[in-house]
Amino acid sequence: MNGERSTMMMSLPKRRPPGAIRTAAWARDALLFLGFTTLFLAPDRSAADERRDVMIPMSRSAGGAQLDTQVVTPDGPGPFPVVILNHGSPRSAAARAARPAYKAATRWFIDRGFAVLIPSRRGYGRSKGAFAEGFGSCERPDYAKAARATAADIQAVVAWARAQIWVQRDAIIPIGQSAGGFGVIALVAKKVPGVIAVINFAGGRGSPADGRNCSAKALREASRTFGRTATAPSLWVYSQNDRFFWPKLARGIYRAYRSESRERSLYVQLPPFGSNGHGVFSAADGPEVWGPVVSDFLRTLGFPVASGPESLERRQREPAFAAPPEGFLP
Repeated sequence: MNGERSTMMMSLPKRRPPGAIRTAAWARDALLFLGFTTLFLAPDRSAADERRDVMIPMSRSAGGAQLDTQVVTPDGPGPFPVVILNHGSPRSAAARAARPAYKAATRWFIDRGFAVLIPSRRGYGRSKGAFAEGFGSCERPDYAKAARATAADIQAVVAWARAQIWVQRDAIIPIGQSAGGFGVIALVAKKVPGVIAVINFAGGRGSPADGRNCSAKALREASRTFGRTATAPSLWVYSQNDRFFWPKLARGIYRAYRSESRERSLYVQLPPFGSNGHGVFSAADGPEVWGPVVSDFLRTLGFPVASGPESLERRQREPAFAAPPEGFLP
């Protein structure tokens, strides 16, 4: 049964991105890892990162939409692996005008040799195009439709990135928070050239108030649908005190996905963070909490990224190493 496959440890995928370590043996990985510390492990805050804004066009079917995107690249010509940081969807429509920042997360990835793209989707920030992520009424929500609209915007950014000479075309990792997190899960439900994995931080839809969701069942069904055709590995990260998608709901979303997916995936529950762990990814001190987890995941993809003195993901995994997924999920 698919749902019984262990999610404890992710193995190296057959396909490795350009610039990553190419070896089949973990012993050789460890030796080669030492040779890459200068590029990936030692932050160089004196480097002059290049920052600029671009308007990324979508297809004609999107009504001429253009996505306002912040581009940050490390010092040097590249080509660089790329992460795309995707924002959530505020409960208040008025709050959609805000432009996402992700300053600490951007710094974390830049220090490790990644270029960073931060798009605002249709209907958000300075982007041009009508809001496309409505899921209907709270009584009968269509979360899959909303997530696919999010994924369409992300896919346009992926396509733009692959056309840039400073980008490693087959080393792109979309990362999403909240609605953006559920959007990256929808993205890998189909094959998107260049995308080697996704990271979902606190992903979901339909939280009208703390501790409430319009339909947990509909959220699980959408997740199961995406898992059925998943095409790339995924990391799912939620906090214990997330007020939007609390642990029981988050585990249910993941299990539904895992029950259908044949791709590698890993669920990690972080300890409580502040007054609401839903914002851990965007917080100024968030990387101190999620950095070890993301580092572990990036290494499974072939990137020699250090996790720090101790891996949070490993600390959580070891007590239940031999247990099935239900035992692993706290």
